[in-house]
Amino acid sequence: MIMVAAFLGLRRAEVSRVHTQDLDGLTLFVHGKGGVKRTVPVPRSLAVLIAGRPPGYLFPSGEHSHLTPGYVGKLMSRAIPGRWTAHTLRHAAATAWAEAGLDMDELAELLGHRSTETTRGYKQINRVKVANGVERASRRLTTSVPPPAPPPVVATG
Repeated sequence: MIMVAAFLGLRRAEVSRVHTQDLDGLTLFVHGKGGVKRTVPVPRSLAVLIAGRPPGYLFPSGEHSHLTPGYVGKLMSRAIPGRWTAHTLRHAAATAWAEAGLDMDELAELLGHRSTETTRGYKQINRVKVANGVERASRRLTTSVPPPAPPPVVATG
């Protein structure tokens, strides 16, 4: 559950519904919020784990059903220490994807958001990266911005 949520950025309801038939090579068919369906790429290591499971729901409840989203969330919160939940793993995935170079539209697509405005709240600002960027920019500006002009000479009489 944790790997599915963290690697794929899925909501707990989406995690609960993952079925082995939803995997097609390195792509997972996701049963999203509001009945919206999407596909997400799956890292090879996770695809191998999913493909190795018996046919059916990854997280079954009985023979023909899956665990409830609430129970999936509860199990994940118990299994991960501290502040981590299914939803914070989703935020972590979005941040990691952004740091790997994906743009806001790509993040929205992966997360199943209709609007990039929703997605913006998922991507955490990397303060070290921002500080390093400001420092690099200041060095560039120091070498490219001309020095200020000297004050005009005023003749006195």
